[in-house]
Amino acid sequence: MPRVKEIDPSSPLGLALRFQVPAKRKRRRPRRPRAQRHPLTIERQFQSETRAVVAETEDIIRVSVLPELPDLERRAEAGDPLWPAAVAALFAAAGLQWEERSEQASAIAEVAAIEVSTFNRVQVGKQLTSIVGVDLMPEGRRTASLIESFVGEINPRIKDLGAQQIAEIRGIVSRGMQAGRRAADVGKEIQERFAINERRAKFIARNELSTLNAQFTKDRQTELGIGQYIWRTSRDERVRTTHARLEGTLQSWDDPPPVGGGRHLHPGEDFNCRCTAEPAIPGVTIPVA
Repeated sequence: MPRVKEIDPSSPLGLALRFQVPAKRKRRRPRRPRAQRHPLTIERQFQSETRAVVAETEDIIRVSVLPELPDLERRAEAGDPLWPAAVAALFAAAGLQWEERSEQASAIAEVAAIEVSTFNRVQVGKQLTSIVGVDLMPEGRRTASLIESFVGEINPRIKDLGAQQIAEIRGIVSRGMQAGRRAADVGKEIQERFAINERRAKFIARNELSTLNAQFTKDRQTELGIGQYIWRTSRDERVRTTHARLEGTLQSWDDPPPVGGGRHLHPGEDFNCRCTAEPAIPGVTIPVA
């Protein structure tokens, strides 16, 4: 565990502790700050919108591919050597349609990122107010770049998810016709693939937005002059063992702790991680070493 470090007296929090806080604070013992909330409503909305974008591939398949399955079955059964070319043409057209529709992913990703940034800014501000009695409301030095990076990374992933679904369904159709399967059975397998892709879309949306929220927390705390934090889990049965071991430990923003699998990450950066970083302020939230 790292040693306790003093807050830089020239940082925004250091100045507040020196000039504003002493006159406002009544408690002398270290106190526990209010817990930082997760942007669950924003995450659910982004999941829904991401799912809706990827579902465009389902509409494309239902309209342009599913009605053609009986004819493909007939041609394959009759030994028509051109049925594979017909499958290729169908899915090439489907891919082009997806390219046109997937552009809307950029808009929903940027809106979600801005909403999470605003939510996080309020949360970090309230958390600091509950500790020192002063509303510092940090903006974050890297807010704009974090949003830009998020949009730049999530858009290709959403587009790839749709393209991957089209490619997978093409494989289902080709293998099914080659094996002499009935069109109805192939169609049923396609529907099952839709459900799998829905879960993928939801996972990506939830996980990436949660990670972005964690990055905002780090950016804002470090801008204020907070170089350390206390790792806090949700303390329920869903917390993974490697994270549970970190509960209550003092960590440094410049040295992420091990979270399993040889990976070193901060709270919220691991997949589906609900942990948070509680500001560590010597003499305020933790004893001075």
